[in-house]
Amino acid sequence: MADTPDLGSGTERCEGSTPSVRKVWNPLGVKRVKPDLQFSLLCDEVRREDNGKLMLIGLFEVIGAPEFPLMYPGMAIVNRWTNGVGEFRQRIRLVDAENKVVVETPETVMGLRDMRESITTVVLLRGVRLPQPGRYSVEILLDGDLKQRYALNVARISLGAPPEPGAGPQG
Repeated sequence: MADTPDLGSGTERCEGSTPSVRKVWNPLGVKRVKPDLQFSLLCDEVRREDNGKLMLIGLFEVIGAPEFPLMYPGMAIVNRWTNGVGEFRQRIRLVDAENKVVVETPETVMGLRDMRESITTVVLLRGVRLPQPGRYSVEILLDGDLKQRYALNVARISLGAPPEPGAGPQG
């Protein structure tokens, strides 16, 4: 049986019934490179189609409600991580204007074996209590370090009766 050819430090040997080689794209031969956050989106719901594609339903950046505190039924945060190698821990927080944590998820462990791989995480937040209107922030942390922070505005809206026909501005 022939030895597995040496393909350099960017390879790993896969054990099986016969020797095989799997080329891993890791040109520097490093064991760990923190990934880039390609995107982070906030939406109402995420569904997976039969072909594996994700359907993001109801993307938003503002929540309106007539009364507070508000118990928001749920939201999903979808993150795509790419250009990394190794195992990482993701955590998501929702903080208020004073940086007080409103909701914090447990850590999610994820891994990338190859610099060309990507991983998409979907985190569901259910029953989120928003005590008052104002500017909140979604924070995405990787291994405890803040990678992304973006606004979620929460506004008080009035649900008054629609105007009577013909009661609009005269002009």
